[in-house]
Amino acid sequence: MGPNGRTLPHPTYAHPDDCQKFYICRNGVTPQHGSCSAGQVYNEETFKCDDPENVPG
Repeated sequence: MGPNGRTLPHPTYAHPDDCQKFYICRNGVTPQHGSCSAGQVYNEETFKCDDPENVPG
């Protein structure tokens, strides 16, 4: 589930060791690596890259 309870067609998940990286599951099945722009980190609450001060933890 994405923000506002929406189902995401391509769910994303945080990388376990690198806060600037994440996985995208294409069609909910095929994992691909993604990464944030310099200075940003992956936000598990919004499912997108964000400024570090906006990301809990």
